[in-house]
Amino acid sequence: MNIDGIIDAVDYLENQDKRDYDAYEALPYKFDTCTFNVEDAKRQMIFSCLDCKVGICYSCSISCEHYKHELIEVGYKKEFDCECGSLKNDKDFNCTLFDKKGIDYELENTKGRNFNGEFCFCDGNPLSDGDDKMVQCTLGHSCNEDWFHLGCLNLGKYRLEEDDFDEFICSDCYNTYKSMFDEIFNKYDKMAKLLLIKITTLQPEYELKPALLLKENYSKLFQYILNKEKQSQHSSLETFLNKIVYHDLVNPYKLYEPPKEEFTSIIKVDSTNYIADEDTYSKNETDIMRIAVEEKKLDVEKFNVFKEGLKTFLTGFAKNKDVVKKEDIDYFFKNLKSESVETAVDNNDLSTFSNPESELEELESD
Repeated sequence: MNIDGIIDAVDYLENQDKRDYDAYEALPYKFDTCTFNVEDAKRQMIFSCLDCKVGICYSCSISCEHYKHELIEVGYKKEFDCECGSLKNDKDFNCTLFDKKGIDYELENTKGRNFNGEFCFCDGNPLSDGDDKMVQCTLGHSCNEDWFHLGCLNLGKYRLEEDDFDEFICSDCYNTYKSMFDEIFNKYDKMAKLLLIKITTLQPEYELKPALLLKENYSKLFQYILNKEKQSQHSSLETFLNKIVYHDLVNPYKLYEPPKEEFTSIIKVDSTNYIADEDTYSKNETDIMRIAVEEKKLDVEKFNVFKEGLKTFLTGFAKNKDVVKKEDIDYFFKNLKSESVETAVDNNDLSTFSNPESELEELESD
């Protein structure tokens, strides 16, 4: 509620709560673990650091020095090891989450043009006025799991939309294993046509090179075919499905996501309180964030203590139905700018930032 330029403290806390939740939705996952040694990260989100020329995991894109550099979201990659701090000759830079300098390993990552910011065969200029959303090639053996505009897939020709399929295999990857896919359509024609759709994209000079759309439950089809082919001797299809594309089509790797942060709502209060001078407060709130991050160079954990202290400060007034005076706010931020702030943060205690003069006035009035 806002009455004559006065702000309801409860409303302020609720607005702060909403901003916190919006920030949580933007970065919902924990970023404290490099996936270099995480067994479950068989298919994970990868970012390309153009400055360091390396592919890195989600956590390292935030927690390591790369966040200062130019990053490209490459998308989900299979069997890609995080390369943060992997340049063994670079003594000045190391992964802050997992020290790779002292271990013996060899990276076998394959990088496509996505790592340079290039996507689709149209080179960023869609060949139709259709949807500019993108879909990734789920096979990726020839295209390095490239991304393609839906508008470049020529879906309108087949009266298809994005919701009509789950996954996509590009023309290059399809053509690499054309004999295998042809055999699937020949031997398992009726079942294949239920879950697989051949299309011709708008890729120049690819009129005779089909791509493939995979419908929901496509992996069950490939699993069924594999089980059938295992009953035959010397089956090339069995080798193809069991050895070459098993984790792409038959039993696809699950998308790895880091553990999620738990969102904790700020304390809600029932009483009403008012904060005067919204502009002064907003400016001071901005100042504290700048001071906390830039001048004091505090880490994320300490910065969160600042935020909690601010909420505690407001909640105390709201519970007691007290008016937050301008001098109270000024005193709070004055203390935050002093050297004593780091000690208070280290002790996880910002209660010392209450105004003793205001407290004395309250005692005298009692």
